[in-house]
Amino acid sequence: MSDYATFHPQHVLCPVNLTDAAQVGLQHAAALARRFGATLTVLYSVEGEAPLPPSQVREAVSSWIPDPLVAATATVEPIVRHGHAAEQILADAAEHDLDLIVLAAQRWPFLQASLFSSTTELILRQAPIPVLVAPVPLD
Repeated sequence: MSDYATFHPQHVLCPVNLTDAAQVGLQHAAALARRFGATLTVLYSVEGEAPLPPSQVREAVSSWIPDPLVAATATVEPIVRHGHAAEQILADAAEHDLDLIVLAAQRWPFLQASLFSSTTELILRQAPIPVLVAPVPLD
């Protein structure tokens, strides 16, 4: 991809963790998938024990996708892995033919060392593909 003006994603990855911030990211990812006719893969990963069975995760995340046309083409993959979330997301990006990662990230207060969480920072620094971050203010 040499010219970002012609960037046309065909496969978008949106990692979620069942938080309000993740729902915002998924709405952005769904809008992009609809605009470009791209496949949207929703990756659910947790560190440690899964709070919900995969079928309930799939149902919850599917209800977040506001556009029925996008929902019909979205692939919801509730993957539970042990380990750091950023490592799981980066591994998925490296293993599959993806064009874009869409994340929602809560911003930290201005005087903290980082603007985003360590997970978001790692993905931004190490992702093999473009990353779109939708900032979500802290409540």
